[in-house]
Amino acid sequence: FLNNAHFLFSTYSGYPFSKMELCNIYYNACISCKRLETNCCLPGSPFAFLNFFSPIIKILFPNITKIKNHTLLKIIIFKLLLRSFQIKQSIVRIFVLFFCLLTVFSCRSDRRLVSFFMYYPNIRLNIPSGLSGILPRVYSLDLVPSNIKNFLPAGLDTALITRIEPVSARLVTLDESISFYWLRELSIRICQDKSLTCQTAEEVFYQNELALRRPALEIDLFPTLINARKHLVKNSFKLEVWFYLQDITPREITARLEMEFAAYQ
Repeated sequence: FLNNAHFLFSTYSGYPFSKMELCNIYYNACISCKRLETNCCLPGSPFAFLNFFSPIIKILFPNITKIKNHTLLKIIIFKLLLRSFQIKQSIVRIFVLFFCLLTVFSCRSDRRLVSFFMYYPNIRLNIPSGLSGILPRVYSLDLVPSNIKNFLPAGLDTALITRIEPVSARLVTLDESISFYWLRELSIRICQDKSLTCQTAEEVFYQNELALRRPALEIDLFPTLINARKHLVKNSFKLEVWFYLQDITPREITARLEMEFAAYQ
């Protein structure tokens, strides 16, 4: 009840009273009126909160005592407060309904059908031994076949493909005696063949939480929001794996990279 009274009085008085200040004002008002309304805060009374405010109102507005019919005044104030709350509730409901409709229509407008998936299940990596350092180590593969002609459905041309987005990726060690304890972060990038290096904006998968996890024999990567169409519709592309190390690689490690992309018209 005190929370409701604090909210009502702070809202309609225009002064940010604290709960302690409100209790002190109420107590002093009751003493000055020579009566202590111990049961005025009981929730059973329909005008409980108005009875709670009555001694405060008498101090803040002395002329209010000239009004003889206080019951009628309480009913009027109660109706005004109730109507204002109903208006506020209606406004809140309208805003909630508006945002719900906006969310539904935005989801419907963004609903797209996947034309086909592109799987790269077995890309072999030979990670050298003795890698260390603060700067990332880059493992590059040129002329990686995209196999776009094998993934295209019959009758569909690459010109009709508007987006190719990364879906999932995983790095698996083929040496079960060595986990990826030495790895802190991982980044997978693809770019045009024979490029000097792939840019940060060409990242398709990443994993930056390895330092917070227990060492494992396989790593699941997060997809980015990049549109990799311009590289994957060609016959081949360049692949770069960026290793951010937290320890030295003990020996040469053979690993397998798995990637999946989704193509949209």
